[in-house]
Amino acid sequence: MGQDLFARPEGREVLAEASRLGWNRFVPEISAEEFLQTSVAQSAIFLVEWAGFLVAKGRKAPEVVAGHSLGEFAAL
Repeated sequence: MGQDLFARPEGREVLAEASRLGWNRFVPEISAEEFLQTSVAQSAIFLVEWAGFLVAKGRKAPEVVAGHSLGEFAAL
């Protein structure tokens, strides 16, 4: 999940900051079994959304965004 994003400079920036805060996992290497743990899944999803935001922020902003649950943070 997010392998292409984390290969970009913005994704590496996200992983470096997450590591500084105590997250020491490379998201694309997390197994499906580990994603069953809410603390792992939500953290990884947030990091992918954060990296996606950094990649997209230089592009034209959408007119409408929506999100549900954790996706609400990305939508904001």
